Amino acid sequence: MKRLLFTAKNLNIGGMEKSLVNLLNALAKDYEITLILEEKTGPLLEKIDSRIKVQEYKVAQDSFVFLRKIKNFTKRFIWQFKNKNKYDFSCSYATYSVIGSHLALIASRNNALYVHSNYYEALKQNKKEINKFFHNLNYEKFKHLIFVSNESLNSLKNILAWQDALVINNLTDYKTILKEAHKESNLFPKDKNNILYVGRLDNTSKNLDLLIKAFSFVNLDKNHLYLLGDGYYKKEILKKIKELKLENNITLLKENNNPYPYMRECDLLILTSRYEGFPVVYNEALVLNKEFLTTVSVSDEFIDIKNYFYIIDSKEKLISDFINNYQRRKRDYKIDFLKINKLNLQRFINLIEEEKNE
Repeated sequence: MKRLLFTAKNLNIGGMEKSLVNLLNALAKDYEITLILEEKTGPLLEKIDSRIKVQEYKVAQDSFVFLRKIKNFTKRFIWQFKNKNKYDFSCSYATYSVIGSHLALIASRNNALYVHSNYYEALKQNKKEINKFFHNLNYEKFKHLIFVSNESLNSLKNILAWQDALVINNLTDYKTILKEAHKESNLFPKDKNNILYVGRLDNTSKNLDLLIKAFSFVNLDKNHLYLLGDGYYKKEILKKIKELKLENNITLLKENNNPYPYMRECDLLILTSRYEGFPVVYNEALVLNKEFLTTVSVSDEFIDIKNYFYIIDSKEKLISDFINNYQRRKRDYKIDFLKINKLNLQRFINLIEEEKNE
C-alpha cells in the first residue's frame, strides 16, 4: 500500500479544511495516509477516517529570534533525517503554510502544492509580492501545482513558471450535505427574504464591510441578513451593525459544524468577496439547489458558476437594488456530483500513482 503525506495548518471549520477531510477520507481505503498539522486542533478532527494518522508539527514561536531559529532548524533536521523521501506522494494542502511546503518537499519527490485561493487578487496584482509569496513556498521545486479554479491558475500563468499545473476542484460530500440539511427546520421567519452569508468573518478577502453597508440601503421591512461563521472581524462587524442601527436587521449566527439547514431554508445566499479560489459554499449551494448572489465568478472543468448564480459587481447600490427587487424562486440544477467527484478523485489519484523517483 502506497504511503501518502499531507500537510495543513489545522482542522478548524472552513472550506479548505472540509475539502481536505473529504479528500483524505476518499483516499483512506486504498492508501496509508499521514496528515501533519501545525496545530492539531479543530472540530473537523472528529470527521477524519480512523485509518489516517494525524500528527502535529508545531513551529517554535520564541520571541528570542536566534533561539527560535535554532529550535526550528534542529526540529526540521531531525524530521528530514527520519522522513526524507519516505512517502510515495506528498501534498502541501494549505497553500500559505511555509513549513507545510518544506515538509512536503522533504517527504517525497512526487509532491504537489495545492493552491486554494486566487493569489493574483489576494496579493493585489503585485508581481513582486506574488513572486515573493510563492518563492517562500519553494513552489518551483514541486512536481505538481494544483489549482481549484481556471481563474486562479490563469491569473498566474504570466508571472510564475511551472512544469506541471492543473485544475482539480475540491470533492463535494453531497450525501452528507443532503442528509445534514434536514436535521433542523423552521430556522427563519416566513414573512421576509432571509439572506444568508456562510463563511469566515474576514474583511480582507470576504469584504464584509461592503455587504453590511449595502444592506443598510435595502428595504428592511422585507429583508433580513444572517452571517453564519466566526473570525477575527467579528467585533468590528458588531460595531458597524450598531453604528448603522441594524441590530434588528442583521443577525450573527454562531459558527456551526452543520450550516446546511440554514442554507436549505434561506431564500438567498450571498457572497461579496474581493477574490476566491473556488468557494466550497458554491458547490454546497448547488447541491441544495439554492439561489446565490455573488461578486466572484469562477469555473473548473465541470462547473462554470456564471451559468448558475447571479454575478454582480462589487458596488453597494447594485447589491442593495438586487436585494430590493429579489423574488423568491426555486431552482433544480441537476448537477451530477457523483460523476464529478469520481473524475476529480481519479485525476488526483493519477498524480499519486506516478512512479516514485528514488
